[in-house]
Amino acid sequence: QMAPGAGSFARALELDERFHRRLADDFLERSVAACLETARTHVYRYVWMFSPKTGVTTTAFRAEHAPIVSALRHGDAAGVCAALTANWLGFAIRIAPFLEDA
Repeated sequence: QMAPGAGSFARALELDERFHRRLADDFLERSVAACLETARTHVYRYVWMFSPKTGVTTTAFRAEHAPIVSALRHGDAAGVCAALTANWLGFAIRIAPFLEDA
């Protein structure tokens, strides 16, 4: 798999945002969802700017979300939390070197 290009990456980012927004809309209290929305706005700026530079593949992008979906399907709240944490941590680890250089 090649790293996402401009079109495929834009689509992946759109789907990622919709996926995480749906989780927030369905499972979080309104006040917590509002806080997350504020943070998400900033996070997606970093995602858009740095993810293409990390060489992350569409396969890896999908693989980080599969455990979230699996835990949701099994009603495993702790698993959802762990998978979401791993998803965001994976992103943070990928972009950290670019932040140090900035």
